[in-house]
Amino acid sequence: MLHVAGSLGTILKVLSKASLAISEAAPSCMRNYGIAHGLRIATSLNLSCVVVESDSAIALKFITQSCPTTHSSSSLIEKIKLQANHITHVYWNNVPRKANSTADQLAYDINR
Repeated sequence: MLHVAGSLGTILKVLSKASLAISEAAPSCMRNYGIAHGLRIATSLNLSCVVVESDSAIALKFITQSCPTTHSSSSLIEKIKLQANHITHVYWNNVPRKANSTADQLAYDINR
């Protein structure tokens, strides 16, 4: 889930899905594609404040700290970092899946 806050305090909730062939991607990569796509949307809307929430602590660690260049998502992580640099304030929050009932329900529905 990507919560996007505009400069006027308007809050949009964007559940993003990459336009790529996600079905071929590993589940851990889908979160990263969603984050990248959501950040592109936020940038296109010229938003100045974005809160990214993910249930993947490791994805957030790779984005906010460093990602091994040998990791399968390293190039996508770098694109996410570059995209985030175009937004004045980006906050990264880890939200356990059980705490995010909407994402939990969507994940359940997709995996049925």
